[in-house]
Amino acid sequence: MGDVNLDNVVNIMDVVLVINHIKGTGNLTGTGLSAATVSGGNTPSITDVVLMINYLKGTAVLPSGGYILATTTNSTEIKLSPNGTKLGTVGANTSIKVIAKAGEQVNGVYWDLIVASNGMYGYINRNNWK
Repeated sequence: MGDVNLDNVVNIMDVVLVINHIKGTGNLTGTGLSAATVSGGNTPSITDVVLMINYLKGTAVLPSGGYILATTTNSTEIKLSPNGTKLGTVGANTSIKVIAKAGEQVNGVYWDLIVASNGMYGYINRNNWK
């Protein structure tokens, strides 16, 4: 995911291609279009651009494919990094796409990377979704 121009690396050129597609000055198709929808949507969006930029900055991971569709079980915080700065809160029963499940705990908690239905992207405590 994220390698829009299919050169086996995710870099700023991929971000530019997605932005151009969103603006209508470029046209992604096929595998490139699929690679651009890193947040799990059907068409590239600003959420995908932000995810890709955060990946390039080293503050996010990109999915290798597949998503888990889930729902928050209660009102919960979304954080910039595992156990890090609070970005915002989503309410109970909010639809989310789990992009990457954490393999290790941070301070006793699994922090999974998600995109909420409101477009908010970040990490959520695994105990707060099903």
